[in-house]
Formats: sequence, structure tokens, C-alpha cells
Amino acid sequence: MTSAVTRSGLKISKVSTGNIDGVFEAQDKLLKEQADALMEPFQFSQPDFFSAYKNARSVVDYAGRGKAAPATPAANPV
Repeated sequence: MTSAVTRSGLKISKVSTGNIDGVFEAQDKLLKEQADALMEPFQFSQPDFFSAYKNARSVVDYAGRGKAAPATPAANPV
């Protein structure tokens, strides 16, 4: 029974992981097309608020969860 539960969980996880790119793209589009546009009037009337918003929207030093760099082989001591 645990094997069937594990397989079912893996399928759900795989589908969810596959859908995540689309979700991020939709959220990014929403931010860029709507939220950022709504913030523009504050650029001059509330410059500190606008600057804080822009700083919060920027990605700083994103490393991501990409593939790990290949390990360098250890030197063979002679």
C-alpha cells in the first residue's frame, strides 16, 4: 500500500512542479502590467514609497536551484 501512496504522491508532485513555471509567469505578468503601473503616480508624489517598492521588486543575487556545478576531481597524490 505504501508503494501506491508513494507513486501517487510523486505524480502529484511532478504535476505541481510542471505547473509552477506557468504560475510564476502569470504572477510576473500581473506585477508588471498592473501593480507596477499602479505605482507610477507615486514616483513624484511619494518618492520614498516608490523607491522602496521598486527596491522590493528587484531580485538581488538570485542563485536559483539549477543543476549543481560538476565536482572537480581530486588530485591524485603521487
